[in-house]
Amino acid sequence: CTTQEFLDKSMKVGYARVSTGEQEDALQQQVSRLEKAGAQVIYSDIKTGRSSDRKEFNKLLSAVKRGDVSEIVVTRIDRLARSV
Repeated sequence: CTTQEFLDKSMKVGYARVSTGEQEDALQQQVSRLEKAGAQVIYSDIKTGRSSDRKEFNKLLSAVKRGDVSEIVVTRIDRLARSV
């Protein structure tokens, strides 16, 4: 799915994150849960929640604009940021 296709229709967008590469199983579990929740596009990062260099999270933020009717889905709110 391209960014333009994403912006053209209502979608569920998932975001998964783990802090280290050793947590690959946990990342896959999050992705599976997001797919079951109906996420059509899933962005995922292996970075700490404090890092501002989360490339996939930044792509998600660039794709979602004010007025979109899409939903952002996470398995837990702290996957977005530690300070949430």
